[in-house]
Amino acid sequence: MKHLLFTTIAAVVLVGCKPMQSPGPSNLTHIEPRIIQPLEFVGLTVSNLDEVEDINNLFNEKISMKGQESYFFLRQDFDDAESYIRTETATQYLDAIKDGAAAFTTYDLAMQAFFMEIADTLLFLMEAKPSKFSLISDDLMDLPVSILPWVGSEERIRHQTDGEKGMTLRDYYKQGRITKVEKEPYGIRFEIPDRFVVYYSENARGDYDRDGYEDLQIFKSVRYMHGSGFYFGSHIVHRDDSSPIAVINDF
Repeated sequence: MKHLLFTTIAAVVLVGCKPMQSPGPSNLTHIEPRIIQPLEFVGLTVSNLDEVEDINNLFNEKISMKGQESYFFLRQDFDDAESYIRTETATQYLDAIKDGAAAFTTYDLAMQAFFMEIADTLLFLMEAKPSKFSLISDDLMDLPVSILPWVGSEERIRHQTDGEKGMTLRDYYKQGRITKVEKEPYGIRFEIPDRFVVYYSENARGDYDRDGYEDLQIFKSVRYMHGSGFYFGSHIVHRDDSSPIAVINDF
């Protein structure tokens, strides 16, 4: 949930390393917004925007929960276990959240993650325009370490400081600060030893802020290794060539 713990918004100065960058601006002059991780609906999988006549229509498609099929995960009143509302589409989800509905149990939060990921991707694609350049790497290991979860101000400052030095997830992996990295078709999974299991997925690309440079929308899931706690949310990764800076913002 967006009001749960989120990674601090970070601007990362790249020094010595090359986080989230390519050798230079792409020579392409027109890069269309695109879906990276397919959007899963009931009876419909969308892998390419060319497959849909109007992206607005996807807001009203029934979202697939990959076998869970529990569409009662938001309730309007924390103290009223009977106040659950059935939520099947991104439109219904966004309206319910706007009206104050929320997920309160661990199971309900897990179900909400399906909806937040789809809804955030659709909202990103609604705003995204064609890009002229892209400086964002195709490898999520090039994400700056400032994106990592932290506990306490000391760890937060260390991640931020290392990020300002240009350190990436790859650098932390070499140092053993993250371990068990698994690359998946659309994301990466790894551990912060004895603390977190972290997953980042690359969901969509496009010029979100209308500056001509391609932005990347990613979804994160962070699970505590000791206990049942977890949280999730979306980020937008941005980089242009006005200065060697990669910026990560909560979506």
